[in-house]
Order: sequence, then structure tokens, then C-alpha cells
Amino acid sequence: MEQLSELDRIKDHLEKLLFMILEVDSLIEMTEDYISIENSEDFKLFNMLPIFFSNIYNSFVKSICIDLCIIFDKPEKSNRGIQKLLKRIENQLNLNFINSKNKEKLKIAIRENNLKINDNEKSFKSLLDLRDKIYAHKDRRYFDNPDLIIQEIKFSMEDIKKLIEIAKSIVGFWYSELIIEFDMSSVSKGEFDHLIQILKQYKIDRIEEHYKQ
Repeated sequence: MEQLSELDRIKDHLEKLLFMILEVDSLIEMTEDYISIENSEDFKLFNMLPIFFSNIYNSFVKSICIDLCIIFDKPEKSNRGIQKLLKRIENQLNLNFINSKNKEKLKIAIRENNLKINDNEKSFKSLLDLRDKIYAHKDRRYFDNPDLIIQEIKFSMEDIKKLIEIAKSIVGFWYSELIIEFDMSSVSKGEFDHLIQILKQYKIDRIEEHYKQ
């Protein structure tokens, strides 16, 4: 089997990060859609299968939290995240293994990427708290008193959206530079609306079936 070059491994790293980021972005969008209809008339449709949809929502939030931690984890802790990717790219630029007419531009981009990540260190630490104390292993005090989670772990959907946008901009840039131009738009647009329409039709069909009997 032919051994991959470091540049090929970087491209593979980019591909895997890209897939994870798009998946998280899609989950965030669907989670926001779920939250947005909680107080609407349509939310009553979910009462047909309340436990099912509640579990889906909780699974979305858990997956978002765990995967964002992987994406932004420190390079000394994980080989999978953005910061490790940037270190690998920087090494290849310094060794002249990346052929580009814009090497200085790329080196500046790495510095700006790292600065953007460092500027949001507080949000990332809050996310780590959420993962470590709730999802990795639930602390006894949070298990006994779940309300403490909201009081003590300051993390919001806005923090999540900010982090995923940073991830999209960084990985989208390097994917376009090293592989091919790529549109980082969400792939799940409209799917939640489609689900609502399916549930509405299901409810109509059940009512019609009832009156036929």
C-alpha cells in the first residue's frame, strides 16, 4: 500500500473536519427550529410522540456539544481538531511542502485563525464544562439538582452558533485553498418545515380514518 504524504493526510483531516462541521451545523439549525416552534400551535403535533421528540432534541444538544469540543480541542489533547490542523498546515508551509504563490497570505491566515479561536476561549471553556460535567460523566450535584446546570454553566445557543461559524470559516477557507472551492451553507435548510408538514398530514389522515370507521 502506498504511504500517504503529510499533505495528503492534511487533506484527509480537512475532509473529516468538514463532514463533522456540516453535520453539527445541520443539528444546530434543526435544534433552533425545534426551539422556535415550542410556543407555537405546531408544537402540539409533537405531543403525538412527546418522548420520542424530547429524546431527539436532547440527542441533538448532546451531539452538538461533544462534536464542537472535538472540533475546538487543544492540539496536545486531540489530533482531530482545527488547532491541530493549523499546526500541521503551518509545518508544511515552513518546510515548503505546500506549493502556493501566496505563502505569506496563508501564514497570515493561520495567525488570524488562531487569534480568532483564542478570542473565543471563554465560550469554548464553558462548552468543555458542559461536556465534562453533564455528558462525559454527570456530576452528582447536577444529577441531584439539574437546575444548577443553568445557574452555573453559562453557555447559550448564541455561543454555539458563534463557535460553529468560526469553524466553518476556518475549515472552509483551508478546504478551498488546499482541495477545491466549497460552499459551507447548511445542508438541512427546510427539512424541519418538511417534518411539520408530514406530521400535519399524518394528523389529518388519522382524523379522516377515524370518521370513516
